[in-house]
Amino acid sequence: MLLRNPDLASVLHDVGRAGISGFYRGEIASAIAAAIGRRDGLVIGADLASHRSQWVEPISAEYRDVTVYELPPPTQGLTALAMLVRLDDLPQEALAPGPEFAGQFRRIRDVSYSLRSRYITDPDFAVAPVAPFLDPTYVAGIGAPIPEGGDTIYLCAADEHGNLVSLIQSVAFDFGSGIVADGTGMLLQNRGAYFSLAADHVNRLEPRKRTMHTLIPAMATRDGKPWALFGTMGGDGQPQLQAQVLLNLVDRRLDPAEAVARPRIRVQADGVRMSVEADYPHAAELARSDRRFELMPSRHHSFGHAHAIVIDGPAAWRAGADPRSDGAVTFAS
Repeated sequence: MLLRNPDLASVLHDVGRAGISGFYRGEIASAIAAAIGRRDGLVIGADLASHRSQWVEPISAEYRDVTVYELPPPTQGLTALAMLVRLDDLPQEALAPGPEFAGQFRRIRDVSYSLRSRYITDPDFAVAPVAPFLDPTYVAGIGAPIPEGGDTIYLCAADEHGNLVSLIQSVAFDFGSGIVADGTGMLLQNRGAYFSLAADHVNRLEPRKRTMHTLIPAMATRDGKPWALFGTMGGDGQPQLQAQVLLNLVDRRLDPAEAVARPRIRVQADGVRMSVEADYPHAAELARSDRRFELMPSRHHSFGHAHAIVIDGPAAWRAGADPRSDGAVTFAS
Protein backbone atom coordinates (compact mmCIF):
# COMPACT_ATOMS: atom_id res chain seq x y z
CA MET A 1 0.00 0.00 0.00
CA LEU A 2 1.32 3.43 -0.98
CA LEU A 3 0.53 6.30 1.37
CA ARG A 4 0.48 9.78 -0.14
CA ASN A 5 0.48 12.88 2.05
CA PRO A 6 0.66 15.92 -0.26
CA ASP A 7 -0.12 18.34 2.58
CA LEU A 8 2.92 17.15 4.53
CA ALA A 9 5.02 17.27 1.35
CA SER A 10 4.02 20.91 0.92
CA VAL A 11 5.01 21.73 4.52
CA LEU A 12 8.40 20.05 4.11
CA HIS A 13 8.94 21.95 0.85
CA ASP A 14 8.10 25.26 2.56
CA VAL A 15 10.44 24.54 5.49
CA GLY A 16 13.20 23.57 3.06
CA ARG A 17 12.74 26.81 1.18
CA ALA A 18 12.14 29.29 4.02
CA GLY A 19 13.90 27.58 6.92
CA ILE A 20 12.50 26.55 10.26
CA SER A 21 11.25 30.08 10.97
CA GLY A 22 8.55 29.41 8.40
CA PHE A 23 7.27 26.57 10.56
CA TYR A 24 6.70 28.72 13.66
CA ARG A 25 5.26 31.69 11.77
CA GLY A 26 2.93 32.21 8.87
CA GLU A 27 0.39 29.76 7.48
CA ILE A 28 1.82 26.63 9.08
CA ALA A 29 1.85 28.18 12.56
CA SER A 30 -1.66 29.55 12.04
CA ALA A 31 -2.92 26.06 11.15
CA ILE A 32 -1.29 24.58 14.27
CA ALA A 33 -2.68 27.28 16.56
CA ALA A 34 -6.15 26.92 15.03
CA ALA A 35 -6.17 23.14 15.50
CA ILE A 36 -5.25 23.58 19.17
CA GLY A 37 -7.66 26.47 19.70
CA ARG A 38 -10.64 24.50 18.38
CA ARG A 39 -9.99 22.02 21.20
CA ASP A 40 -9.69 24.68 23.92
CA GLY A 41 -5.92 24.29 24.00
CA LEU A 42 -3.58 26.88 25.46
CA VAL A 43 -0.99 27.34 22.68
CA ILE A 44 -1.57 30.38 20.47
CA GLY A 45 0.23 31.84 17.47
CA ALA A 46 2.31 34.20 19.62
CA ASP A 47 3.66 31.21 21.58
CA LEU A 48 4.84 29.55 18.38
CA ALA A 49 6.34 32.79 17.01
CA SER A 50 8.36 33.30 20.20
CA HIS A 51 9.96 29.85 20.03
CA ARG A 52 13.74 29.74 19.72
CA SER A 53 15.60 26.45 19.33
CA GLN A 54 18.75 25.99 21.39
CA TRP A 55 22.20 24.49 20.91
CA VAL A 56 23.16 22.93 24.22
CA GLU A 57 26.30 21.45 25.73
CA PRO A 58 26.07 17.71 26.43
CA ILE A 59 26.56 16.26 29.90
CA SER A 60 28.89 13.33 30.48
CA ALA A 61 30.07 10.67 32.91
CA GLU A 62 32.68 7.92 32.89
CA TYR A 63 31.71 4.29 32.48
CA ARG A 64 34.69 1.90 32.68
CA ASP A 65 37.13 3.27 30.09
CA VAL A 66 34.64 5.29 28.02
CA THR A 67 33.01 8.69 28.45
CA VAL A 68 29.28 8.73 27.77
CA TYR A 69 27.56 11.89 26.53
CA GLU A 70 23.85 12.60 26.97
CA LEU A 71 21.59 15.61 26.47
CA PRO A 72 21.03 17.84 29.53
CA PRO A 73 17.65 18.69 31.13
CA PRO A 74 14.87 18.91 30.28
CA THR A 75 15.73 15.47 28.86
CA GLN A 76 16.25 12.48 31.15
CA GLY A 77 19.93 12.27 30.12
CA LEU A 78 21.03 12.72 33.75
CA THR A 79 18.93 9.67 34.61
CA ALA A 80 20.84 7.54 32.11
CA LEU A 81 24.17 8.76 33.52
CA ALA A 82 22.94 8.11 37.07
CA MET A 83 22.31 4.48 36.17
CA LEU A 84 25.69 4.11 34.47
CA VAL A 85 27.78 5.49 37.35
CA ARG A 86 26.00 3.10 39.72
CA LEU A 87 26.51 0.14 37.40
CA ASP A 88 30.14 1.21 37.08
CA ASP A 89 30.40 0.92 40.87
CA LEU A 90 29.49 -2.79 40.75
CA PRO A 91 32.14 -5.50 40.42
CA GLN A 92 32.33 -7.26 37.06
CA GLU A 93 30.98 -10.52 38.47
CA ALA A 94 27.75 -8.78 39.54
CA LEU A 95 26.97 -7.86 35.92
CA ALA A 96 26.28 -11.40 34.72
CA PRO A 97 22.63 -11.55 33.59
CA GLY A 98 20.42 -13.37 36.06
CA PRO A 99 18.59 -12.92 39.39
CA GLU A 100 21.41 -11.06 41.19
CA PHE A 101 21.87 -8.56 38.38
CA ALA A 102 18.11 -8.06 38.03
CA GLY A 103 17.89 -7.14 41.72
CA GLN A 104 20.78 -4.69 41.49
CA PHE A 105 19.35 -3.26 38.28
CA ARG A 106 15.98 -2.60 39.92
CA ARG A 107 17.67 -0.85 42.86
CA ILE A 108 19.76 1.33 40.57
CA ARG A 109 16.78 2.15 38.40
CA ASP A 110 14.67 3.16 41.40
CA VAL A 111 17.31 5.55 42.76
CA SER A 112 18.00 7.11 39.35
CA TYR A 113 14.34 7.57 38.44
CA SER A 114 13.54 9.02 41.85
CA LEU A 115 16.15 11.70 41.20
CA ARG A 116 14.56 12.35 37.83
CA SER A 117 11.13 12.85 39.43
CA ARG A 118 12.59 15.13 42.07
CA TYR A 119 14.79 17.39 39.98
CA ILE A 120 14.47 17.29 36.19
CA THR A 121 12.47 20.01 34.50
CA ASP A 122 13.04 23.02 32.27
CA PRO A 123 16.42 24.44 33.39
CA ASP A 124 15.06 27.96 32.81
CA PHE A 125 12.80 27.32 35.81
CA ALA A 126 14.94 25.11 38.07
CA VAL A 127 18.49 23.81 37.58
CA ALA A 128 18.87 20.13 38.42
CA PRO A 129 21.85 19.48 40.73
CA VAL A 130 24.29 17.17 38.98
CA ALA A 131 26.01 15.79 42.09
CA PRO A 132 23.23 13.46 43.34
CA PHE A 133 22.89 11.89 39.89
CA LEU A 134 26.62 11.23 39.47
CA ASP A 135 27.34 10.15 43.06
CA PRO A 136 26.92 6.35 43.17
CA THR A 137 26.58 6.45 46.97
CA TYR A 138 23.58 8.78 46.90
CA VAL A 139 20.30 7.07 47.78
CA ALA A 140 16.81 8.42 47.10
CA GLY A 141 13.25 7.20 47.47
CA ILE A 142 10.95 5.73 44.85
CA GLY A 143 10.00 8.12 42.06
CA ALA A 144 6.52 8.77 40.75
CA PRO A 145 5.45 6.93 37.58
CA ILE A 146 5.14 8.85 34.34
CA PRO A 147 2.85 8.20 31.36
CA GLU A 148 3.61 5.28 29.08
CA GLY A 149 3.45 5.74 25.34
CA GLY A 150 5.18 5.25 22.04
CA ASP A 151 5.76 6.57 18.52
CA THR A 152 9.49 7.16 18.70
CA ILE A 153 12.32 6.32 16.31
CA TYR A 154 16.07 6.19 16.91
CA LEU A 155 18.79 6.23 14.26
CA CYS A 156 22.54 6.74 14.13
CA ALA A 157 24.87 7.44 11.23
CA ALA A 158 28.55 8.02 10.45
CA ASP A 159 30.46 9.02 7.32
CA GLU A 160 34.00 9.04 5.98
CA HIS A 161 34.43 12.72 6.90
CA GLY A 162 34.06 12.00 10.61
CA ASN A 163 30.50 13.29 10.90
CA LEU A 164 28.45 11.41 13.49
CA VAL A 165 24.71 11.56 14.17
CA SER A 166 22.77 10.13 17.10
CA LEU A 167 19.11 11.12 16.69
CA ILE A 168 15.73 10.51 18.25
CA GLN A 169 12.43 11.78 16.86
CA SER A 170 9.11 11.36 18.62
CA VAL A 171 5.59 12.75 18.82
CA ALA A 172 4.96 10.95 22.15
CA PHE A 173 2.34 8.20 22.29
CA ASP A 174 0.86 6.38 19.32
CA PHE A 175 0.07 9.05 16.73
CA GLY A 176 1.06 11.78 19.20
CA SER A 177 -1.94 13.83 20.27
CA GLY A 178 -4.06 12.30 17.52
CA ILE A 179 -4.63 15.78 16.10
CA VAL A 180 -3.68 16.79 12.55
CA ALA A 181 -3.42 20.50 11.83
CA ASP A 182 -5.67 21.13 8.82
CA GLY A 183 -3.84 21.47 5.53
CA THR A 184 -0.48 20.37 6.96
CA GLY A 185 -0.69 16.58 7.11
CA MET A 186 1.19 16.80 10.43
CA LEU A 187 0.36 14.99 13.63
CA LEU A 188 0.79 17.32 16.60
CA GLN A 189 2.98 15.89 19.37
CA ASN A 190 1.86 15.04 22.87
CA ARG A 191 4.88 15.82 25.07
CA GLY A 192 2.77 18.01 27.35
CA ALA A 193 1.44 14.81 28.91
CA TYR A 194 4.70 14.62 30.87
CA PHE A 195 3.91 17.77 32.87
CA SER A 196 2.65 17.34 36.42
CA LEU A 197 -0.53 19.04 37.62
CA ALA A 198 0.66 18.87 41.24
CA ALA A 199 1.42 22.42 42.39
CA ASP A 200 4.47 21.34 44.41
CA HIS A 201 6.10 19.24 41.66
CA VAL A 202 9.30 20.53 40.05
CA ASN A 203 7.86 19.68 36.62
CA ARG A 204 4.49 21.33 37.25
CA LEU A 205 2.70 22.93 34.30
CA GLU A 206 3.61 26.62 33.93
CA PRO A 207 3.54 29.19 31.09
CA ARG A 208 6.50 29.11 28.66
CA LYS A 209 7.89 26.03 30.34
CA ARG A 210 9.33 22.93 28.66
CA THR A 211 8.37 19.62 30.17
CA MET A 212 10.82 16.94 31.21
CA HIS A 213 10.99 14.52 28.31
CA THR A 214 12.44 11.10 27.64
CA LEU A 215 14.45 11.52 24.42
CA ILE A 216 18.15 10.76 24.93
CA PRO A 217 20.32 9.91 21.90
CA ALA A 218 23.78 9.00 23.18
CA MET A 219 27.44 9.00 22.15
CA ALA A 220 30.60 7.68 23.79
CA THR A 221 34.30 8.39 23.41
CA ARG A 222 37.35 6.32 24.28
CA ASP A 223 40.76 7.93 24.80
CA GLY A 224 39.26 11.24 23.72
CA LYS A 225 38.14 9.92 20.32
CA PRO A 226 34.60 9.12 19.13
CA TRP A 227 33.93 5.45 19.83
CA ALA A 228 30.21 4.65 19.76
CA LEU A 229 26.76 5.96 18.90
CA PHE A 230 23.79 4.27 20.52
CA GLY A 231 20.21 4.79 21.62
CA THR A 232 16.72 3.36 21.51
CA MET A 233 13.07 4.17 21.46
CA GLY A 234 11.26 3.15 24.65
CA GLY A 235 10.06 6.33 26.35
CA ASP A 236 10.42 6.05 30.11
CA GLY A 237 12.63 2.97 29.74
CA GLN A 238 15.35 4.49 27.56
CA PRO A 239 17.95 4.87 30.37
CA GLN A 240 17.50 1.21 31.32
CA LEU A 241 17.72 -0.05 27.76
CA GLN A 242 20.70 2.16 26.91
CA ALA A 243 22.56 0.94 29.99
CA GLN A 244 22.19 -2.69 28.94
CA VAL A 245 23.36 -1.99 25.39
CA LEU A 246 26.44 -0.13 26.67
CA LEU A 247 27.17 -2.88 29.19
CA ASN A 248 27.08 -5.38 26.31
CA LEU A 249 29.46 -3.24 24.25
CA VAL A 250 31.94 -2.39 27.01
CA ASP A 251 31.88 -5.15 29.65
CA ARG A 252 30.95 -8.08 27.44
CA ARG A 253 32.86 -6.77 24.40
CA LEU A 254 30.07 -7.78 22.05
CA ASP A 255 29.79 -6.71 18.45
CA PRO A 256 27.11 -3.99 18.02
CA ALA A 257 24.71 -6.40 16.30
CA GLU A 258 24.89 -8.81 19.22
CA ALA A 259 24.89 -6.01 21.80
CA VAL A 260 21.50 -4.68 20.64
CA ALA A 261 20.02 -8.16 20.12
CA ARG A 262 20.76 -9.68 23.56
CA PRO A 263 17.65 -10.23 25.74
CA ARG A 264 16.87 -7.41 28.16
CA ILE A 265 14.97 -6.57 31.33
CA ARG A 266 12.97 -3.44 32.10
CA VAL A 267 11.22 -1.96 35.12
CA GLN A 268 7.95 -0.57 33.82
CA ALA A 269 6.75 3.01 34.27
CA ASP A 270 4.65 2.09 37.32
CA GLY A 271 7.91 1.29 39.15
CA VAL A 272 6.52 -2.09 40.27
CA ARG A 273 6.42 -4.53 37.38
CA MET A 274 9.72 -5.76 35.98
CA SER A 275 9.43 -7.26 32.52
CA VAL A 276 11.91 -9.89 31.33
CA GLU A 277 12.23 -11.39 27.86
CA ALA A 278 11.66 -15.13 27.76
CA ASP A 279 15.19 -15.90 26.55
CA TYR A 280 16.88 -13.80 29.25
CA PRO A 281 19.05 -16.04 31.48
CA HIS A 282 16.97 -17.52 34.33
CA ALA A 283 13.84 -15.70 33.07
CA ALA A 284 11.44 -18.46 34.13
CA GLU A 285 13.09 -18.65 37.55
CA LEU A 286 12.70 -14.90 38.02
CA ALA A 287 9.03 -15.00 37.05
CA ARG A 288 8.33 -17.89 39.45
CA SER A 289 10.19 -16.36 42.39
CA ASP A 290 8.71 -12.85 42.33
CA ARG A 291 5.20 -11.85 41.29
CA ARG A 292 6.50 -8.45 40.24
CA PHE A 293 8.32 -10.11 37.31
CA GLU A 294 6.42 -10.28 34.06
CA LEU A 295 7.59 -12.86 31.51
CA MET A 296 7.39 -11.42 27.98
CA PRO A 297 7.98 -12.96 24.52
CA SER A 298 11.51 -12.80 23.20
CA ARG A 299 12.33 -9.72 21.14
CA HIS A 300 9.24 -7.88 22.31
CA HIS A 301 8.97 -4.27 21.13
CA SER A 302 8.54 -2.96 24.71
CA PHE A 303 12.24 -3.65 25.28
CA GLY A 304 13.17 -0.97 22.78
CA HIS A 305 14.48 -0.80 19.26
CA ALA A 306 18.14 -0.16 20.01
CA HIS A 307 20.75 0.57 17.36
CA ALA A 308 24.49 1.16 17.66
CA ILE A 309 27.59 2.02 15.67
CA VAL A 310 31.13 1.43 16.91
CA ILE A 311 33.85 3.51 15.23
CA ASP A 312 37.01 1.47 14.71
CA GLY A 313 38.84 4.16 12.76
CA PRO A 314 38.49 6.57 9.81
CA ALA A 315 35.82 5.10 7.52
CA ALA A 316 35.82 1.88 9.60
CA TRP A 317 32.62 1.06 11.44
CA ARG A 318 30.67 -1.83 12.90
CA ALA A 319 26.90 -1.45 13.26
CA GLY A 320 23.91 -3.25 14.67
CA ALA A 321 20.16 -2.86 14.16
CA ASP A 322 17.78 -4.29 16.74
CA PRO A 323 15.94 -7.44 15.57
CA ARG A 324 12.95 -6.20 17.62
CA SER A 325 12.38 -3.54 14.95
CA ASP A 326 12.17 -3.19 11.19
CA GLY A 327 15.39 -1.17 11.13
CA ALA A 328 18.46 -2.23 9.17
CA VAL A 329 22.17 -1.51 8.80
CA THR A 330 22.94 0.24 5.53
CA PHE A 331 26.34 1.07 4.05
CA ALA A 332 26.26 3.62 1.23
CA SER A 333 29.14 4.06 -1.19
